[in-house]
Amino acid sequence: MKKIFKVFLYGLSIMCVGLVIIAAVLLPKLVDWYFLNFLAAGVRFNKLEVIIFLYISAIPFLFIGISVVKLSKRLLDGNVFYKSSMKELKIISICSLTDFLIFLVGTVFIYRNLVCLVVMMGALMVFIISSIVRELIGSGIELQEENDLTI
Repeated sequence: MKKIFKVFLYGLSIMCVGLVIIAAVLLPKLVDWYFLNFLAAGVRFNKLEVIIFLYISAIPFLFIGISVVKLSKRLLDGNVFYKSSMKELKIISICSLTDFLIFLVGTVFIYRNLVCLVVMMGALMVFIISSIVRELIGSGIELQEENDLTI
């Protein structure tokens, strides 16, 4: 049962990276569709600013996705407590903090709506959780190395 869940996580992480790439390719059409159908009357946004903002925010998200794919592959292989896992978690932490800052700027200067605030707080929570997990894995690696030396 654990193996099925690990395979599911690995497949889900690959699918998410694929969806980010597809969304990046279709982004100009998605922004046009959004501007035609959902933009409230009287609210004016520059489409180019929105597209640039979304592309800039997608770059750290893509790095997060790639790191999650690598971590889930290591989880599938049973190689979790290695220094490379800490490196991937550090990448996730830095990229989620970068996304938080990007959405903070976007919330203050471009959008000023609740959706950006929610995404911004979600990125902050990912930063906090990944930092804590990185420290826990670092402690686990130290304990594993200490245990290997005593045996």
